[in-house]
Amino acid sequence: RDLRMSRGLGDVYKRQVSDSSCGVIAIVNTYLYMTGQTTITKKDYIELCKRFLNENKFDNILIEKNFGALPTTMCRYLERLCIEQENLKIHAKWNCFSNDNEYQTMKDMLKNNIPVVWGLYSMNSCLKLYQWDKTTESYIEFTTVSSHYVVVTGIYEIKREDGSIKKMVEISSLGKKCYVDYDEYEVFKRSVLSQTYEQNCNLNISKL
Repeated sequence: RDLRMSRGLGDVYKRQVSDSSCGVIAIVNTYLYMTGQTTITKKDYIELCKRFLNENKFDNILIEKNFGALPTTMCRYLERLCIEQENLKIHAKWNCFSNDNEYQTMKDMLKNNIPVVWGLYSMNSCLKLYQWDKTTESYIEFTTVSSHYVVVTGIYEIKREDGSIKKMVEISSLGKKCYVDYDEYEVFKRSVLSQTYEQNCNLNISKL
């Protein structure tokens, strides 16, 4: 069973800033999706990223130190862009979900055509990102991450021969289409040394 957003981000918006700016890229892509913009010039895209860095000096320092942007700052920037640029009033909140409902919450958001910004974090483990290989018709490892913001663009539930379900989450990672094996993500999430700092969370967006 496939579940995808009606307008996919895919590879439309390519990486324009450093890898540590993954949160900036994720929130800019979310803004473009929320406002129905499927095309943008390279100059305008970079300007949206630069504006975030210029308006949020502390986050800029964090990004320069390879820590990444703060979720609360990302939420406020998304709200400002939507109201200032498109007169769209939204409320963005960073939520941490329990292990029991995180997957279902993402499915529900996609069903309602709401972007999912996914924060992947572990202090002592790496998570594999896959890409689909048309030649072998299989998922092949592309890279690994330990601290990364991505945008979820789809969920694929594939039935195995033994009747179990393989869950592959389609994501936009710095503008590249990749996939996360959700079973591997569950192991990755449990590897966090300090469970009180577990940052495997989602951005919850609602229109006002």
